[in-house]
Amino acid sequence: MVGQAYHPWLKVQGPRAMTADHPVGTRFLVHAKLTDRLGGEPYLYVYHGDPIVVLSDAQARKFLAEFRRGRI
Repeated sequence: MVGQAYHPWLKVQGPRAMTADHPVGTRFLVHAKLTDRLGGEPYLYVYHGDPIVVLSDAQARKFLAEFRRGRI
């Protein structure tokens, strides 16, 4: 999503539940790590044991607004 810490088109690798159970465009709140395994293209990695929270559009906007103000 525009306004987040990383570019919106950056690839994400994570649990299958993220893609199998939700349509494209779903917004998630996750703990992700930037990596470039074996020197390839950088991507975000979400550990399969970490919690995944699905956000509505309004919740995502509110989160990003608070993030930009430095409250988180």
